[in-house]
Amino acid sequence: LDEHDGKFCAFPNKKQQPVAFSPGYIVEYHLKKTRNSIVLYSLEVVSVPLACMKKDILFFHHVLELCNFFLPVGLVAQDVFEHILFLYRTCMQIDSYYLKKLFVGKLLFLCGVYPGEDFSYVNLFSKPIDNIMKLNINLEYEKKIDTWLYGCVYSHPCVKEFKTIHFLKKNGAL
Repeated sequence: LDEHDGKFCAFPNKKQQPVAFSPGYIVEYHLKKTRNSIVLYSLEVVSVPLACMKKDILFFHHVLELCNFFLPVGLVAQDVFEHILFLYRTCMQIDSYYLKKLFVGKLLFLCGVYPGEDFSYVNLFSKPIDNIMKLNINLEYEKKIDTWLYGCVYSHPCVKEFKTIHFLKKNGAL
């Protein structure tokens, strides 16, 4: 996911020294768009979010997987990019299942996922994420959010390919 170009598929320049990186790494690069592909030059790993990974690798991978499946290639999603940066900066404070579900809910909202006819969550998830995480939501409303998350995830036609769906099951949303 790129701040300015959104989600895209690219290949590293074959002449460059190989760089080992994985999804979730923060990298710097220069890109060149050709007619058929995008080539990355001067590829360099800037940061590896080890603290986030150590804290809860399943949650971290779930967020990346949702981005992979719900963001279309070519869509410039500045708000999603900033939301992911928020996670990288504050992952140590997102320490409860409740806060993680709110984070995922906001991510799905930013990806444009609105299952069913209930748009009451638009009001909740249209707020800045730091404001959402300060809200005190009762258990009944949290269960409604769980149902909404379930509807969001299962609205995707490739949901059977998701590898981290058990994050939501483990955390009571499914």
